[in-house]
Amino acid sequence: VSTCIPAKSMHNMSSNSVSLWLIFNSILPPHTRKGAWVIGRVVDRGLPLDMMMMTRARDLFYWLLPRALLNLILERILNQRFDHKLYGLQPVHRILDQHVVINDDLPGRILLGDLAMKSNVQKFQGSTVFFDDGTVEEKIDAVILCTGYDYKFPFLPTSLSSGSDGDLKLYRRIFPPSLERPTLAILGLFQNNGPIMPAVELQARWASRVIAGLNHLPPAEKMVKSIEKDVQANLKSPKLAALQVDHIPYIDSIAKEVGVRPNIAWLLLKDPAVGLRVFFGPCSPYQFRLNGPGHWSGARQAILTQWDRVAKPMKTRSIPEPSSFGLISWLGLSGGAALIFALLAMQFIPLFLNSD
Repeated sequence: VSTCIPAKSMHNMSSNSVSLWLIFNSILPPHTRKGAWVIGRVVDRGLPLDMMMMTRARDLFYWLLPRALLNLILERILNQRFDHKLYGLQPVHRILDQHVVINDDLPGRILLGDLAMKSNVQKFQGSTVFFDDGTVEEKIDAVILCTGYDYKFPFLPTSLSSGSDGDLKLYRRIFPPSLERPTLAILGLFQNNGPIMPAVELQARWASRVIAGLNHLPPAEKMVKSIEKDVQANLKSPKLAALQVDHIPYIDSIAKEVGVRPNIAWLLLKDPAVGLRVFFGPCSPYQFRLNGPGHWSGARQAILTQWDRVAKPMKTRSIPEPSSFGLISWLGLSGGAALIFALLAMQFIPLFLNSD
């Protein structure tokens, strides 16, 4: 009986993390070359991952820590949700070396027995699959390869690409440095560790200003050196290294070019309520509408009320507030505890004195 896996379970499980699905008799065991670190879309108290994790304060904290210690902390956090080694997902790389897999269904499917993780495939023989660990699966109905995509743009001039794979080398992941004039901007061709649309919006704002002549790019030689530096500094994935960016530093660098990066120190002095939320709260696109070109008068209020909009869709049932536990109640509880302690002391102290 051939069985297909639901599309939502396949989402974000490609790109060499979970690279093969073997379908047979209603059991769906994925094979993985390297394993993967898996994180859900919701984290503490069921709140959205990007709203909780993408903050300037957290980003600064991570930047200050040694990479080895940060790897240890983040891996421990993910293993508290579920043990990656126990579930057969423990990867060979550290968590910061490659992108994590974002998936809410995978651990539950493994726990229920719907999925069984397998090691690397050694060979196929008819409908039988042999794995590196010596195990064999028979009567396989279908094999689905999930190895990701190659980034190719055959419609663009070859002068814009480099290398045998035709990779595009782009300044700040937007502009080809080989053009005489900046008449081409490529948006969204990057891999970040945060939400992509806020970054693409800032890319579009900068690109439109460059094409309109309101902003200017550095000389081609300087852009090429910047590209080479970014490739060397990023993740241990040579084929895709030029695509990697760290979310908050990247969007801040683009915002600086546009002239809309928030000045945290000035905000803390001028408007502490907003400054604290900009630094400790979600790094949302509202921050880049506070000042500069394209500023929005409603940005301040939007920042102050953004968590209200996160909670709004969940407020579909009226839940009564628990009765308050006031100061008098606390004093009564403390007095009762002190009285019990005194009675116990009066009971046992004479026993110790008599024993001497």
